[in-house]
Amino acid sequence: MATNMTDLKRRRRQPNVRAIKKHSDIVRGAAGGLVVGGAREKTPTGVVVPGYVGKTFETYYETMLAGTSTASLRHDKKDRTVRIITGSLFVLVQKGDEPGSQQRAYAGDEIVLERGVTYRLATSKENCEFFVCQSAKYSATLEVVDDSSLTTKEINESLLQEPTLGQRVSQSKPSDGQTRRRGSKAKQQLMAAKGARNSAQVINSAPSDPVPGRAGAVEAGVSPRPSQGRFSDEGAG
Repeated sequence: MATNMTDLKRRRRQPNVRAIKKHSDIVRGAAGGLVVGGAREKTPTGVVVPGYVGKTFETYYETMLAGTSTASLRHDKKDRTVRIITGSLFVLVQKGDEPGSQQRAYAGDEIVLERGVTYRLATSKENCEFFVCQSAKYSATLEVVDDSSLTTKEINESLLQEPTLGQRVSQSKPSDGQTRRRGSKAKQQLMAAKGARNSAQVINSAPSDPVPGRAGAVEAGVSPRPSQGRFSDEGAG
């Protein structure tokens, strides 16, 4: 007998689009931004956290505040790569006499800014955090093609404060410091009573001749002598 497609759709549980969107918004809001350790340096568009500096390349983290833009930049001899961590970034690129192009990069995207390319970075309604890897001494010989498009924003002094170790640990272990549900109150009371009975049994079954110098071992519910091996009251033998 052929199965009616309408019956299959009725039987199949359809996803709740509103619930999915609601849960996604909750997770997105709880995720927060990336907490990067290190001293902050103020820039016209946000803050920078210096990273590795070597003979061939260097790295750093940068945060561009919402509604900011860099000047038009170009480097004829060195390359720069940008990896978006959070938020989104508008990238305007022009190579030589070719018409410029604009693209929007999101978290997880990587932007390669090759030598000889004129580019400008801008944000919209949210902050953007990204990781930069570039040739050594890139900024020292970077050319500013046009600074008329530079849009600055007042930097909050709190952004320049280096995060504490606790803030970084809470990011790597978000479960720390959160209260875990252990069931109903009645269940917790039963578990506590069971633990008390087990402790009483251990104390009552403990030997009555504690090892010299180990007073209180019986009261603590700990066997004063190991159950295996050759031992005496004077010590291991």
